[in-house]
Amino acid sequence: MKFRSKFWIVGGFLLLLAAAVFFHVVPFGGRSHSAISIRNYLHAPGFGIVALCLLWICRRSIGGLGAYLTAFVLTMLIGVAAESAQLAISRQASVQDLLRDAAGAIGFLSAFAVVDRNTWPARKPGVLALLTIVAIAGVSLTIAPLAWHLYALKKHETSAPVIADFENRWQDEFRVATGGALTERVTVPANWPPTTGSTLLKATIGTSTYSGIRFVPFQDWSGYSSLRFSAASGDDRQLRVTVRVSDRGHNNLYADRYNKVYYIDDTAREYSIALSKVIEAPKGRKMKMREITSLVFFLVEPDGTEILLLDDVRLE
Repeated sequence: MKFRSKFWIVGGFLLLLAAAVFFHVVPFGGRSHSAISIRNYLHAPGFGIVALCLLWICRRSIGGLGAYLTAFVLTMLIGVAAESAQLAISRQASVQDLLRDAAGAIGFLSAFAVVDRNTWPARKPGVLALLTIVAIAGVSLTIAPLAWHLYALKKHETSAPVIADFENRWQDEFRVATGGALTERVTVPANWPPTTGSTLLKATIGTSTYSGIRFVPFQDWSGYSSLRFSAASGDDRQLRVTVRVSDRGHNNLYADRYNKVYYIDDTAREYSIALSKVIEAPKGRKMKMREITSLVFFLVEPDGTEILLLDDVRLE
């Protein structure tokens, strides 16, 4: 390989590596749940583009399928390096993000190979058909999650006063199981309080010190007087459930948010929280009711077998 060709490959690799690390460590769009989700979903198409750039560079000196293989390997090296760079700023590296990177690279490289008449697969009907299927599947899996989240985000923006009624799958984008909890939507039992829907959330609590469900609600709670929800224990035990509300100004201290403990048994009931108490909850300041960022239902030091049934989380 000539020096100039090596220079192009090494130079292009380093330039793309620097760009990938930059986009990984700089929180474009902020640190909100949606911003983080969008950045995660952009991994696949982003690294698909990186793979095509590296393919263009590699083909200056490497022919045939060798260029594709080299481009894929270099793309994954960039992915590993970018994820590792996050450890330097106390953020976790993600295997799931690496899988997204690989899916994007495979999808985009396969799609280009379908129309690339300079590679032998494009001249073999059977191989071309298989490659086309891989390309369609890869590109679809690359783009579909981002498209779905953008759709869910649009629905979320107009969901008031409902925070979660568990009737629509797009709401799953704004619910996070924490501390090893497992969640599923189940049919509303016969003894449940009156509801307009047919499903509720069943959460099997994990074994972490704090385990439960975190919701990312619409932000503006001003103009409402109460937070309401229906809940019951999924077995014969009484559950000690803490409800937590925090805003954009929250400093992660217990005294700087709203906390309320409920003892929930196997009789389904409606519960109500006056938002006037939420406003006054943070010590030394008032809750920013136009900037609510988190609503959490959790248990402290559970044994990992508790079951919480939850429905109709809304403002009134």
